[in-house]
Amino acid sequence: FDLPLVSLSTGEGTDDYDSYALSIYSILRQRRSEDALLDYLSWMSEHMGLPASPDSLRTIAAKLIQIDLSQDERYQ
Repeated sequence: FDLPLVSLSTGEGTDDYDSYALSIYSILRQRRSEDALLDYLSWMSEHMGLPASPDSLRTIAAKLIQIDLSQDERYQ
């Protein structure tokens, strides 16, 4: 992953990370635009105090948008 992350081995911040992951998953499941995902990633990186360039975030958003979640639809 292209964002610097604090080690989860300490357990610190895991609730925050869970909420970020759930929000990203929700955006992907709703098939919202790459720009909507990019907006969230930008907000998330600012909120976490982790600077990330717009180009880096755009690369991450493009990779996330490519994730195939069609198998998840079977388990709704």
